[in-house]
Amino acid sequence: MKRLEKLFKYNNIINYLKDSEIRNVRTLDSVWRSGNTILLLDVRNGKGDLKYVFKALENPDHITEIKQIKLLSDLYHNFIPNIHCIDNEAILMDYIDGNNIFSIFKKGNQSQISKDLEQIGSSLSDNYQNNNSNNKYSNGIHQIDFTINHYGKKCLTNSLINSNDLIYLEKKLKNWEPFLDQYPSQIVHNDLNIANVILSGNNVKTIDPEFDDSYTNDVAKDIGRFSASLFFNSYDYYLKSWSNSMGFLDSFYSSFSKNYNK
Repeated sequence: MKRLEKLFKYNNIINYLKDSEIRNVRTLDSVWRSGNTILLLDVRNGKGDLKYVFKALENPDHITEIKQIKLLSDLYHNFIPNIHCIDNEAILMDYIDGNNIFSIFKKGNQSQISKDLEQIGSSLSDNYQNNNSNNKYSNGIHQIDFTINHYGKKCLTNSLINSNDLIYLEKKLKNWEPFLDQYPSQIVHNDLNIANVILSGNNVKTIDPEFDDSYTNDVAKDIGRFSASLFFNSYDYYLKSWSNSMGFLDSFYSSFSKNYNK
């Protein structure tokens, strides 16, 4: 099968599957991680009928995902799918039969969506607290410099802001330096959004993590990014309804904060 040509390039993964019968293969789409090969494998072996995801990271912007997956699998028990084999830029892992929040928007009424978001908030809180990392502290001041020198100047070059706007942004961001000098640090997802959090029954898993070269390692980064993704995507989906978006955000964040460090 043509779809399997990519799979057969990775000897370690093929060796892992040597005692499995591959019964069906289909391509999986990714909301944000296009340009990579992602296959759903239906296999049968001594353990029964199983579903695996084979993922080959061909987009250079996504190659660091492998590094972050290794970190997360070592530190967390239930945060990402079970990893079976990593072979260079390819990975074989369990398939999570569930829904991301885009799918939940389409299937559920608003009351059910709020309940699902409460479950996601509670589960993420438990995962962040139940990990094998040692308590460390990090310095996030360099994130301010990165925001100014990368995003700020990029916006200036593209005429999205003027020089006075950049000076104003730098001045305001510098006020955060005392808060970012030392904060509790642990490995996090680094690209958490509503497309890569999957609700499957009573379980919540995350996919498509991203390695952070600046080593921010801040839970607040994950929760802030997820909250922004939830608010703005629900705002667009529900025809710019401010009350719906705020209600969904409150369902998620109230549940997270209630359970975090309780």
